[in-house]
Amino acid sequence: MRISLIGMTTFPSPPFSYGGEAATWSLACGLSALHHEVFLYAAPGSKVPPEGKLRYIPGTYGEIDLSAEAKVMELYREEVLASDLIIDMSHNKLPSEEIYWYHRQATKKTVLIPNGVHGHIPRCPKYNLILGSRKWKELVIYGRSQFYDNPLLASVWGRSFEPTPEKAIVGVFPWGTDTSFYTPDGEREDWWLWLGRPTPNKGFAEALWLAAKKKLHLKCVVGLGMESHRIELEGQMPLVEEARNAGAKVEVITIPQGFRHHEIKREYYRKAKAMVQFLTSHEPFGLVMIEALSCGCPVISSTKGAVPEILEDGKTGFLCETKAGMLEAADRIGEIVPDTCRREAVKRFDAQVWAQNIVNLLPELEEETNPIGRRD
Repeated sequence: MRISLIGMTTFPSPPFSYGGEAATWSLACGLSALHHEVFLYAAPGSKVPPEGKLRYIPGTYGEIDLSAEAKVMELYREEVLASDLIIDMSHNKLPSEEIYWYHRQATKKTVLIPNGVHGHIPRCPKYNLILGSRKWKELVIYGRSQFYDNPLLASVWGRSFEPTPEKAIVGVFPWGTDTSFYTPDGEREDWWLWLGRPTPNKGFAEALWLAAKKKLHLKCVVGLGMESHRIELEGQMPLVEEARNAGAKVEVITIPQGFRHHEIKREYYRKAKAMVQFLTSHEPFGLVMIEALSCGCPVISSTKGAVPEILEDGKTGFLCETKAGMLEAADRIGEIVPDTCRREAVKRFDAQVWAQNIVNLLPELEEETNPIGRRD
């Protein structure tokens, strides 16, 4: 099939650092591996999909600009509409808005993959969504933010959104990653990993708490894609000093932006004894978790959001209801077999699995008698 994959204008795909653009690139590669012709619409600096084509759209490099998203249909309308399947992964789905209002016949072959729960989802029927977890589906159906019950963030980010009719949900399929890139290699070392943006909901403080209690060697690999992330890291540094004073060996590491970013990050997954990512909000998915598992790195996390749909408790990591539960999990981490983490990641989270699940939806979308299906 010929597939149009509409990416984001914010950063290239794959990104020089991180973000939903990484998922866009994984999907492009997964579809290509299944021998589909992929037209990727993405910001300058993006790579050409294997055996596919790249079409540039204006890049905003850190900003979400609706006028840039609108350029997709302005520049490439006929090419997009001629595709057998249209996948819209842009932030606010302006290409889909145009399709739904002005090219209604093409809605039968158009799906939206939101990047979290904050982006706009067209309300005009029919719109078809593909979400990465059942928890994500719940958030979208009831119009909830992922921070709705987070005491620290609810006042700022916890507002609700317009509820989405349940009938609009088409598919719930875990996101995927390139498990041929994220692979185990070599022996594991005696240190622990926290990796992500230093925002309060990513479990940075909780990882430091565990390191202090257990006097662990913890490497905190911090993503600083935006100036706000630098400010957040500065606010966390007193907690780093507290953990060090309590006997933990804490290293705070930033990695440079650029295509080697992903290679460097992979080395941390490959060497860490385990990753601690105790999320405190209902994350719709968790790409860093499936990347770590692909490298054979077990994960300790909370039971929030999509985490219970990613980790298998006692098999690929541990699910903890409380911070105190992490203490027991840390003592039991040796029970997790890295080869099992790798095997489960390839089976469940490979990009080709994700891509095939999406392609399999096309006949259902085209069914006049069932224009909007409910797939779990």
